[in-house]
Amino acid sequence: NFHLRYLSYQSEFWEYVPSEEETASLDAAYAKAMENYDDVNIVPIVIGSDYERCFKDSKNVLKLLKMDLMREKNYDLERYGRFAMAYRQFVRNGGIRSMLCFMTALPSKYGGLKEDVLRRICNAILVDEALEPTDNPFVVLRTEGFEATKGRIIQRLSTGEKVFVVTTYQTVGAGQNLQYPKPESVETVRVNSFVREGPEEKDFDAVYLDRPTNILPTTFEEGEVDQLAKYLFDVGFLQAGNEITIEESREYIRAAFNRFTGIPKHPSSFMQTDSVRVGAVRDVEQAVGRMCRTNCKSPTVYVMADAGIAEFMANDISEYGTRLNREFEVIYNKLHAMASERSRSVSVGIDQASDR
Repeated sequence: NFHLRYLSYQSEFWEYVPSEEETASLDAAYAKAMENYDDVNIVPIVIGSDYERCFKDSKNVLKLLKMDLMREKNYDLERYGRFAMAYRQFVRNGGIRSMLCFMTALPSKYGGLKEDVLRRICNAILVDEALEPTDNPFVVLRTEGFEATKGRIIQRLSTGEKVFVVTTYQTVGAGQNLQYPKPESVETVRVNSFVREGPEEKDFDAVYLDRPTNILPTTFEEGEVDQLAKYLFDVGFLQAGNEITIEESREYIRAAFNRFTGIPKHPSSFMQTDSVRVGAVRDVEQAVGRMCRTNCKSPTVYVMADAGIAEFMANDISEYGTRLNREFEVIYNKLHAMASERSRSVSVGIDQASDR
């Protein structure tokens, strides 16, 4: 990977600029693809970490989160809480037959996101909603066996079954097609007049987006050469782009080598740099794109997002691209408003402190 500014200084570099006619043609094609999008009600839902208030009337879930998981790290506990709130939206809403849940790590037997804990959370929610618990309240879509699992998911959805899919940004974030044949009993709307060959397919009804992490490598184990090398490259990239100072880069490199040699100190996450913020938004935008693969949608679709993503959405939407998916625009507007409000609150606090 090369920085565009570096490439622009090379003698072989040639930038292609679309003509006015080509740009107009692209704009017209985009408008055509979006011509009936106003017929779709896109509902943005921001999910915070206030699971105690959310589940105050759900004794089974609250006991599980507060008592049974009290030994979990606070970060993991809050993540379980957000997952629970997203899953309850899926269970309670009859209009959501298909939902993608994007986490930053796949559920596993060990680690910070345990599959058995997620299963217990889901079944506690089902019981609180007077529904039968099940051995498989969700499906995990992993890289291993991806096509086989994807095929089973699509087959179940095509029969009208209600399916909740847990995956990660890295597994499904870009390029994957997860649309499925439209069940006969499901009401849909067309967002444009394009005619597709073959059986009519529809998009997922809902998506949940947990806050992306590890946009750049920040944690690696002793002796992991590849991760250390990537981290050092990223430090150099950020320094060359004037996003961190030379002094900061030296501190980050020192911390990285300490971690590499077994000293328990985590390198910096760089979350406050523009490159990382844009990278996080890229992951979110590509994930939302998984529910934007066809022109056939449910009348109402839902884009749920971790409130922590708001910190990445402070910039103007034009900085995240043009001709964006409408679903992304809607959740951006919600999160951008939150980021702007937080910024105003901080400014007021600073002004008041100055007045004293």
